Amino acid sequence: MALEVGARGEEAVVAHLESCGYKVLCRNYRTRRGEIDIVALDGDTLVFLEVKATAAGGATDPFERVNREKRRRIVMAARHYLAAMGGAGAACRFDAAVVQLDRENAPQAVTIVRDSFSLDRMRGAF
Repeated sequence: MALEVGARGEEAVVAHLESCGYKVLCRNYRTRRGEIDIVALDGDTLVFLEVKATAAGGATDPFERVNREKRRRIVMAARHYLAAMGGAGAACRFDAAVVQLDRENAPQAVTIVRDSFSLDRMRGAF
């Protein structure tokens, strides 16, 4: 069930991003140290997105699930992505996306929080 909710959430975010002019480059980029749900281009800016889907009646705030450890792992995966793709020095940001799902797990709303955290705010995490 959780995998289905997550997959539907990611599909909704990809559709939303593409409708806003983003170019999705990669989904579910995995390294030994972390994972990035979606990597996209917003103009010339490389965007690393963490997606949180929440089912109808979900009790927790989806942003609470993107805690310090999760952010640290996303940053490590982003560094790996940049090194592997030759993107060192590229303009980038970290966004969070929350998808509200109804009782049938159909997307109802997508909220993107741009620059939800940054490398500067993560310096003490390493």
